[in-house]
Amino acid sequence: MNTTVLFYIMLIIAAAQLLIICYLIIRKYKNNRYQLYANKKYETLMPIYLEYVMASSEHDIEEMVKRNDDLAIIEKILISYLRNVNRNDDIIRIKHLAALLFTEKYRRALRSRKWSTRMNTLSLIEIFKLEAFIHPLLEKINNTNKMDEEIIQTMKTVASLQELGLIDFLVKKDGIPERVLFDILIRYEVMHIDSIIKIISNSHDERILRALIQVISSHHYQNAFPFVRQHLLSKDGETRLRVLQAFEEMHQLVDPSEIAPFLSSPIWQERMLAVKICAKCKLNRFKPMLNQLIGDQVWWVRYYAGQAISLLQDGELLLQFIAEQHPDRYARDMAKQWMSTLDGRNQID
Repeated sequence: MNTTVLFYIMLIIAAAQLLIICYLIIRKYKNNRYQLYANKKYETLMPIYLEYVMASSEHDIEEMVKRNDDLAIIEKILISYLRNVNRNDDIIRIKHLAALLFTEKYRRALRSRKWSTRMNTLSLIEIFKLEAFIHPLLEKINNTNKMDEEIIQTMKTVASLQELGLIDFLVKKDGIPERVLFDILIRYEVMHIDSIIKIISNSHDERILRALIQVISSHHYQNAFPFVRQHLLSKDGETRLRVLQAFEEMHQLVDPSEIAPFLSSPIWQERMLAVKICAKCKLNRFKPMLNQLIGDQVWWVRYYAGQAISLLQDGELLLQFIAEQHPDRYARDMAKQWMSTLDGRNQID
């Protein structure tokens, strides 16, 4: 290759690299300047907005709206307040101000071509609980056939706004993963659970049923326990597991006859959960079954059977008997393990 041509190519490459470096330096400089400005502005505005939040109800909100401050900084300030205030009146004032300041900005942002901008805006709407967006977002959900990340976040945002109209869509829509359904339903306040139960009562989609059972269990919502119990004998194995998990997590006193069939279930997860329920409820009538299950072929079943026995009134004596006399060596080993655990606890006490 001609030396002159090679020289010019190298010169162009060097110039391009220099331009890139200059661009990065300028961008970093601008970012640093903005960060300094933002930090200074944040410190200046923080007490002003704190005064508004803590002010009496007669405080003129129009005064705050007319300030025309940098909205990005105000977002940061109000989010910080929401994370730290406890008084309901303060929270209401913050959300009211956010609605007045950010509604138009967020409407424009939701039309942005940038996916990240739209996603971030949905999160902010959820944080500030901006109810003005309920119907536009619900309409967007109902008019789409997609089930991408943005639609999922849109559903979560609508749920956080406590809009029950979304439940009808969830019941009718096929293919929503159970984990997504749970993430949506858990955003509803406990006061809405009974209404949600009524809406999905005729649904044949086991996924939304399982997700709701998980939500009820997470909230320990005792009023909905009869709804959970009625699905204990469901034909769907995953649903039965969710119900057993709810029994165990909600510490409900159960009829032993409901649990008995699961102690001999061919599905080891059902045996394990039934044993855990016995442990929580200290069901003495199942001693013979626990004595058998401590030698179960699955380690987890053996472990929780040992725990259940250890919690019985004469559990230590029974563990000692199993450790010495049980025909299964795995049962003997597990009994010894739990005896050691109990000895350690007694020494600490």
